[in-house]
Amino acid sequence: MGERPLYQPLFPEYVPFPVECLPGPVCQYVLAQAAALDCDPGAVALPVLSVLASSIGSTRRIRLKRAWSEPAILWTAVVAENGDSFRLPLEAAVGPLSERQSVSLRAHAAQVVQYEKDLSYYKRAKRRYYGTGPKPPPEPVEPTVTRSVTSDVQAQTVVNLLSRQPRGVLVCAEELDGWLGRPNAASARRVADVANWLALHRGQPLTIERRTGKAPAIHAPYASASLAGMLQPESLGRKLLESHAPCGLTSRLLFALPPSVPRKWTDSDVSEPTVAAYVSVLDKLLTLGAGETAPTFVELSPPAKQRFGLFMNYLARDEFEADAALKPWFANLQGYVARLTLVLHLARWGAGEQVDPQVCDRDSLDLGIKLARWFAYETRRLFQLFCESALEHEQGLLMDWLLKRGNRASARDLCRSNARKYPTLEAATVALEHLVQSGIGRWVDQPSRERGGRPTRVMVIGGAIDEGTKKQEAAPGGTGADNPGNPACLPGSVGQISRDPYTAAGSSPASVPLSYHSTIGSVPSDDGGDIPPHAPPPPPKQQYEGPQFLGKPRGQRPPNQYGIQFVPSKTNRPRM
Repeated sequence: MGERPLYQPLFPEYVPFPVECLPGPVCQYVLAQAAALDCDPGAVALPVLSVLASSIGSTRRIRLKRAWSEPAILWTAVVAENGDSFRLPLEAAVGPLSERQSVSLRAHAAQVVQYEKDLSYYKRAKRRYYGTGPKPPPEPVEPTVTRSVTSDVQAQTVVNLLSRQPRGVLVCAEELDGWLGRPNAASARRVADVANWLALHRGQPLTIERRTGKAPAIHAPYASASLAGMLQPESLGRKLLESHAPCGLTSRLLFALPPSVPRKWTDSDVSEPTVAAYVSVLDKLLTLGAGETAPTFVELSPPAKQRFGLFMNYLARDEFEADAALKPWFANLQGYVARLTLVLHLARWGAGEQVDPQVCDRDSLDLGIKLARWFAYETRRLFQLFCESALEHEQGLLMDWLLKRGNRASARDLCRSNARKYPTLEAATVALEHLVQSGIGRWVDQPSRERGGRPTRVMVIGGAIDEGTKKQEAAPGGTGADNPGNPACLPGSVGQISRDPYTAAGSSPASVPLSYHSTIGSVPSDDGGDIPPHAPPPPPKQQYEGPQFLGKPRGQRPPNQYGIQFVPSKTNRPRM
């Protein structure tokens, strides 16, 4: 194998989501929705996990030690190139909770109308009472509504909802780009919002001070907010690249990047019994904590606790050997193992399996560990895909820019193309010099043209691009394609560029997967046109004898040296 370029890392393939870890009714619902929507089961399974965790809410916590317990809170994000293709799986997973909330809101609207009538009657009776007449009726109690889902990602709004119903809520946002915020955003409001979200992730009591309003503060005694949504790959890659340290909100997400394939219409659909079985699991989980004022702790059985200790040692070793950017994810994955175990154990109880809801057994822990391993693998894969270093990212951008310009450009061309990023010629030269040091590109000296001018030095990636440069580089000591001592020259014909990390010297590009081959089919000419690499010599220039206006051609311009006739449009003709 040849040396792999720095600008395109070698990342592993996608491993399907282990749907067998889910309970029977939930697994059947995920597979049926994936078949009906023609999508990967992971696109449905991740929001389903958040829905299950939100149904449990703050009623249960799994206790690992006396001072260490984890809530049933899961933050999942499906990374999708096309958000519309994964919008339907998200709606299918959250649909039962949204329908339940709609019924509650309609009933609450009718209760509010009756409450306003009773309150108006109470106020009139209270004004007429002077101590001698009949006493007014008791003051009516304002009705409350049960909220299950919200799309508002502001922490103050979520805490305001949790203050009225401490059981918990599911934050379902189709696009999580705004929730993550802009990279390097350091405003006071943004910093406070991130701190509140971190407290929501831990499930701790949260208090937000208010500067206006009747209530001086908003207090949520048992904050429980699960999260489900989608992320664009470009936004996630920019967030990981520009933040330099993927801590905070990003490191607390459970990612999945299903493969993007063309969708096809299928006649399959989800049956009513499958949907009813899934809804029954959610309804049974929503009955937890009825009449309780504080969370109930769920313990680990002795075999499960022993197994959990062994896995923690394994996970700690992986965290110690992982890259510095991956350490925050592995640190949060320790708590996610317990959270996934708690959610899957109670989901098994909701599905009708014979398990004790107060004690997690070994089977539930094995399922949680299997899911944690899958999320760890997927996080590594995403990191290798998106999280390049700043130099690697810069080299990739320069590589694409050079290929678009025909694989030949000077430092001055780079300055003119992006004067904001490369304001001086020295800055552009340093950026191009990094390609030479990495073995990706090389400098080529070009002589003066026939019409004069100074000799220039251009950057070339791979083989030679024209006959003049090829002859010049074929000289003894040159760096051209004919020189066997050139390590930077890539195999192939003249002008063939290979960006495939798998391709080695002597291998066939057609038989290599994940390839990106580009053959330079033309060379830019002096007039902006394109000359095929093996085209006949251009015809001689023709003398133009047409009318002149202020030294410039009027009407049609003369053909250039390659016989290209330019016919000006009505807008760019010279004014009379």
